[in-house]
Amino acid sequence: MNNKIAVIILTYNRYSEVLRAIKTVINQKSIDYHIFIFDNCSKVSIEKQLSTYKNITYIRHKKNIGFGNNLGFAIRYVKNKGYLYSFLLGDDDMLAYENVLSDMHKLFKDDSNVHVARGGFALFEISPNFITQIFTYKNNDIKKEFESEIERSLNFNISFYSGIMFKNEFVDPNLCKYDDFVTPLILPLLKVLKTKKFNILPEKITILGSSGTDQLATRIYNESTSNTEALQRTLKILKINFTLKPSIFELINYKIYSRDISLIKKYYMYSISNRKFINKVPYFLVMKSPKLILILLKYSIKKMLSFKIYFILKKKHDYIAYL
Repeated sequence: MNNKIAVIILTYNRYSEVLRAIKTVINQKSIDYHIFIFDNCSKVSIEKQLSTYKNITYIRHKKNIGFGNNLGFAIRYVKNKGYLYSFLLGDDDMLAYENVLSDMHKLFKDDSNVHVARGGFALFEISPNFITQIFTYKNNDIKKEFESEIERSLNFNISFYSGIMFKNEFVDPNLCKYDDFVTPLILPLLKVLKTKKFNILPEKITILGSSGTDQLATRIYNESTSNTEALQRTLKILKINFTLKPSIFELINYKIYSRDISLIKKYYMYSISNRKFINKVPYFLVMKSPKLILILLKYSIKKMLSFKIYFILKKKHDYIAYL
């Protein structure tokens, strides 16, 4: 068994973004890893740019096999190579600081029953100077009692693709036939968590968030299933009861980014169902607001938050390497 961490990056037509993601992995310290790039037949190959790195394997499919199939291929590939751990990083994301992989690895070393963990990444980054959210979970938050490890993982947003590390031993990539951005990954992980433990990076930055780029995958993979729908489908397959909370911010993203009016209406109806009238008002206002107004409102709020958070990071988190 190979004790190195297999860093898996799936990419498709994100040339500059994936090179930046790779750079943040190369900067990792105090851990052995190997980077595996699985290119879903992008228009431009990055093989020449990576040829000088000994610890990067670049595999480019001859045709686009879809996200789910690419993920399954990647997991099977590193398992066959004997890697004990896999760490997933989105091709448009980056690691938050220089010891993310070693900090994540320690979660597994501290408890042999931990098979899935997450944390330590930056989400949807346009620029390192445009960070609008910081998620730092304290030990007391992480140690709260939950009915199951699955419930714990869902409460800590395991459905985020990036920043997930898992033991390859029990993860079955053949479990799912779907090709959205949630089900093919979360379904096998949640099945593992029926018997194993979940953990999350404590006391350090878990996620740096920025919503400056397109947050719906429709323009990348022509996906028609929302993340909420995919997660609901995953839970149904596993026969798990868990109430997914709607988000006003997600509805705003639908209104701004989605080309499909039926998807926007579908999420709106899901959001307001079984809710008291006072809670329905913000959703109603978003639905009635013109797209341009929502874009301007979102950008203005994000800009103000980013300005504030930049100084917080500089003052309190000097280990961040990308500011």
